[in-house]
Amino acid sequence: MLSLIVVAMVTVAAGFVVWANDKRHQKYGVAVPAGVAASVGMLSWIIFIAAGFGYQPGLGPSMCPTRTVHGRCTARS
Repeated sequence: MLSLIVVAMVTVAAGFVVWANDKRHQKYGVAVPAGVAASVGMLSWIIFIAAGFGYQPGLGPSMCPTRTVHGRCTARS
């Protein structure tokens, strides 16, 4: 669920940047591009999570400084 919050914050920020850079932004409110970006981002997140493309522990880069041939961490913490 934290990833959904991050997606929402990033897409709303991108919507504000789009609004600020648009020359005709007086014609519509600041919430229009931010809302559209947030809704598209969150809908995409829901689709990706439902399709199985969510966070999978162990598949990302490891923080372990030493590794074996098979990529497993040899250091114990």
